Amino acid sequence: MKRAYLLLLLSLALVFTTLGAENSKLRAGAATSNITPPLGSLIVGGFRPFPATHIHDELHARCMVLESGEARVAFVVCDLLGAHTAVFDEARRLVGAETKVPASNVFISCTHTHSAGSALGQDRFSTAPELDEYQRFVARRIADGVRRAENQLAPAQIGWSTGSEPREVFNRRWFMKEGTVPVNPFGRIDKVKMNPGAGNPNLTEPAGPIDPTISFIALREPGDDSERGAAAIFIDPRAGTVLRQIDRASRTGGDAFLAYQRPLHEGDPLGLIGRIVIAIIGLLPAMFVVTGTIMWLAPRRRRRAAKALSKA
Repeated sequence: MKRAYLLLLLSLALVFTTLGAENSKLRAGAATSNITPPLGSLIVGGFRPFPATHIHDELHARCMVLESGEARVAFVVCDLLGAHTAVFDEARRLVGAETKVPASNVFISCTHTHSAGSALGQDRFSTAPELDEYQRFVARRIADGVRRAENQLAPAQIGWSTGSEPREVFNRRWFMKEGTVPVNPFGRIDKVKMNPGAGNPNLTEPAGPIDPTISFIALREPGDDSERGAAAIFIDPRAGTVLRQIDRASRTGGDAFLAYQRPLHEGDPLGLIGRIVIAIIGLLPAMFVVTGTIMWLAPRRRRRAAKALSKA
């Protein structure tokens, strides 16, 4: 029995050491690049564009690079209403030429903020526009950010999950009565209309269901249980006021207790040793069932053997 326990401990140690070695192969790095355009640039998020006269918050391209083995991938999110595909293509070309991240592994998006400018250019419907000065600037700054994020690659752990917030989304695309959908910018008639107007008498039904899913990933240094960055802020897009904030500082004691259940059950606070201890504790009930059954059967075997000897 002692040998069985020893083999179990050695096996668990080997498994968790292997898992730790695999996790250590993941590396991550992050950086931001300022992409704020000059004052006078048009803010195009409203019905009528107007020139910017002040900078309330600087705009950034937020870059993250992940590395696993020989593979590298970059994610970039820009504080812009939008950007032309040609801008992203140029940024990918620069990244592929100046870093070890392949151009095909660069994923770029925009926050679609209506309180900033855009990198869509003068003709956003053109398939091959000549980039203007600001578009070239954005592409350059994206590449610089990815390059700097790559310079800061360090061992990391990653986690991901999803949530649901149906109160914050609705479908803006509607089917309309036959013959009431206006001509699109390409001279064709769409089957549905985006933003057809509230109370429009020509509306028939939404084009589809809403998607309330919120997906996210989180990265941290190995062994860091501080939950830094675990915050959600809801802002009124019209007034800019904070509607709700959920973060570590505002959690109640009950919230903290519930949030600590999983790390406690997985043994995270004590690292590898803690995970081994928790694994052993989890296996103990099953081991007690097996050893208890063996102990219960042993006297029965002895009694049967004694009866057999007495009859002999």
